[in-house]
Amino acid sequence: RMKEYGPTAFELELARNRMEAGFVLDLEDVLGQAQTLAFYESRGSYLDMRSHLDRLRETTAFRVQDVARRYLSPENLTMYRYRPEGTPATDRISVERELAAKQDAAYEAPAKTELPPDVRPVDKATAVAALHSTVLSNGIALLIREAAGTPSISISVYFRGGRLHEVATNAGLTQLMARTMRRGTSKRSG
Repeated sequence: RMKEYGPTAFELELARNRMEAGFVLDLEDVLGQAQTLAFYESRGSYLDMRSHLDRLRETTAFRVQDVARRYLSPENLTMYRYRPEGTPATDRISVERELAAKQDAAYEAPAKTELPPDVRPVDKATAVAALHSTVLSNGIALLIREAAGTPSISISVYFRGGRLHEVATNAGLTQLMARTMRRGTSKRSG
């Protein structure tokens, strides 16, 4: 369908939003920033990162359709099949036949889906509010900054400590804690 009709306006905007959110979320921690800088540096220059979101916003449905026509072909296909233990193997020829039959099937043009209206306009001059600080009853400092027009919430928790305070008896504890917080444990979710 992408090769014949390209994405709808809704699909294109959804893809743009997901890619933009992923790009921004990758920059929220030091590891993500380092990996992003390394990615762009390995492909030319870290300065190219500045224009990434602009290029993403300039992508058109026609461009996506053109790329689909050029690269989504049986010659470029790589197949992987993950199957539970004991499941019978499928031979490559029957899979290729099934894919060829689906490729030759006629696709109807996608229904026109209207883009939802913007929820609220963003005034760039006041988009980033001042930082508000509150001390909770347990002594923890809570810092709040609203970014108007950003449909996301970011929460960070900081503790005194870290690798600089580790000794031989607790070496690696900071890394273990950081990974556990993201992945969770058998009794607690990430």
